[in-house]
Amino acid sequence: MEFYVSAASICDMRFKWQALHRAGDGKSPLNPGRLLAALKDRNLFYLNLAVSIWGRALAAPILRKDPFDEMLLIQA
Repeated sequence: MEFYVSAASICDMRFKWQALHRAGDGKSPLNPGRLLAALKDRNLFYLNLAVSIWGRALAAPILRKDPFDEMLLIQA
C-alpha cells in the first residue's frame, strides 16, 4: 500500500502551528518540522504543489472556503 503526503497539508500545519488564538495559546501543538523528521525514514510519497494544479477546477464547489481543503481536493 502506498501513502501520500501533500505539501498543502504540511503548509496548513505550519500556519496553524505559528498562529495564535486571541488568548495567546497556539492553534496547534504540532510542529511540522518535527513531524517531517519523524516521517523521514517512512515509505511515503510527497506531493508537491505544482503550478499545473492551480489551473484545475473542482467538479463541484465546496461549501467551506478553506484554500487548503480546495488544494487537497484538486490534488486528489
